[in-house]
Amino acid sequence: MRRLFWTAVGAAGGIYAYRRGTRAVQQARARGLVGNLHAAAGTAAAVATQTRALLALADQAAVGRREPDWPRLTPAAVVGPADQRPVTVTTLPPSRPDPAAPGSRP
Repeated sequence: MRRLFWTAVGAAGGIYAYRRGTRAVQQARARGLVGNLHAAAGTAAAVATQTRALLALADQAAVGRREPDWPRLTPAAVVGPADQRPVTVTTLPPSRPDPAAPGSRP
């Protein structure tokens, strides 16, 4: 019975992925080369902005040896094509605290 369940889950996931991929290819063809480059540039700019902000916070924490003000689930709008809504990306705090930070356990 378990195999049948997981086979059905895998089949449903495959069908879903196939349909999403087909839709993405159709949208990419409709946008054309310039639209795809614009979408890729917007995504790359958003990633660069988030990375720059996190590196600045990490540098601030390393210099001052204090707990940084990490963004707590701060949404950042990623600019998409004009016919789509902006996608929201969520930044998460680091998974492990700095062991040299005050108040951390030895």
